[in-house]
Amino acid sequence: MKEQGIQELIQISHYAAADIAYIQGGGGNTSVKLDEHRMAVKASGCKLSDMGETEGYVVVDYKLIKDYFNDANPDNAQFEIESAQVLKDAIVTIEGLKELRPSVEAGFHSVLKKYVIHTHSVYANILCCSAEGKGIAKKLFVDTSYLWLSYVNPGAVLTSVIAKEIQKLGKVPDVIFMENHGVIVTAQTSPVAIELHEMVNNKIKEYLNITEPFPEVSLEVINEQQVVSHSSYISDYFVGHAQSLEFIREKVLYPDQLVYLNNSVYKKDGSASNIIFKNNKVAYITSLKQARVNEETLIAYLYVLNLIEEKQLTLVSMTHEQQAFILGWESEAYRKSMLK
Repeated sequence: MKEQGIQELIQISHYAAADIAYIQGGGGNTSVKLDEHRMAVKASGCKLSDMGETEGYVVVDYKLIKDYFNDANPDNAQFEIESAQVLKDAIVTIEGLKELRPSVEAGFHSVLKKYVIHTHSVYANILCCSAEGKGIAKKLFVDTSYLWLSYVNPGAVLTSVIAKEIQKLGKVPDVIFMENHGVIVTAQTSPVAIELHEMVNNKIKEYLNITEPFPEVSLEVINEQQVVSHSSYISDYFVGHAQSLEFIREKVLYPDQLVYLNNSVYKKDGSASNIIFKNNKVAYITSLKQARVNEETLIAYLYVLNLIEEKQLTLVSMTHEQQAFILGWESEAYRKSMLK
């Protein structure tokens, strides 16, 4: 599609994906409302870096989705099933586009402004994964229209909560912080959306005195099914810690950690791990494509852990109930499978 909105979707998607401090693997999502009914939103499991004129997105009738969530009752036993069907029914078939699923978070995109950027920024997540984060945000963003949300399961419930908060506020906030998840910015133009996202992250970095660039990924391909990490940030971490990933069971910070990291270390079916220690290095027993996703997720996770400890903040982990929802969620299994 050549229309301007698609070009802007590509632009904001590539902006977010260009920095792994913002997006790791297949995480995050973007959208652009093309007219009064159509919205182009990232497809589930696709990477923002792969967004193109005929790649990486789905077109939906966002008015149908928005109307449903404005009146939906999340306490309804059929809520998850109904909402999934609404997203499916809202898909607009476009010649030349692959038949993909819209992001499970297409719901909240439908109730926000024309342009939406949702990232798993490590800087935002230092706040969103710490007990002090809410207070810091209040101090930093006093002149910004923002919303702080306690942890909510992604997907339908999150959309319902955001829709109801907007109804209470009487307006759509520019920024939404989500505990143990990430940050959303939304605006009526794409440059303002990008500026908002930069402003949020830069203010957090300045407040926490973060001046060093985000660590780089370095991988060596041994063969088609073995890739070894040479990222210094990871190797430096394990110099002072036991060479085991056991701690990730106890310190679960956000859903993407479970999807792209924990599920590769601890297989639900009891099969061998895809992430191991070998010769004092982290090794990935998988393809280069999947190894890069794992590596980006691991670096981001260790970075958030380290900075929360370094800045003497109090780590807040996901509860077992919250983890169980993600691990049992078919949508997340689908999202992971798309990146193999």
